[in-house]
Amino acid sequence: MGGNDLTIVPTNFIKTGSTRLESIVLTSNDISSVEPGAFDIVDGMLINMTSNSLSTLDEATWGSLLVGGVVLDATNNPLSCGCDIAWLFKEDQRLGQVSKGTTCSDGENIHNLDPSIFDFC
Repeated sequence: MGGNDLTIVPTNFIKTGSTRLESIVLTSNDISSVEPGAFDIVDGMLINMTSNSLSTLDEATWGSLLVGGVVLDATNNPLSCGCDIAWLFKEDQRLGQVSKGTTCSDGENIHNLDPSIFDFC
């Protein structure tokens, strides 16, 4: 579903009930928002959101997916990397489910951020 000019991924967008789903590819769209409950939780599944317009990774959307073993590739998105992503640093397993190529809008790799910058969030 890459390159389809999608802007929002609504609730129940991909709900198959399958435990065999390996990846969802939504690259090169203009997605700025993913609503909670948009995808099934499948341990080990990759959700590829590369080259979209995500400025935040909302815990309501991504929290249960990442804890459930989903891997998120949010490379090449304009992530603001403010208090909105502090939840990723509260439990290490969550950040570990975000691809190593994911960067903030200023180019800083999300995995290189000092967790102490979120202490007052």
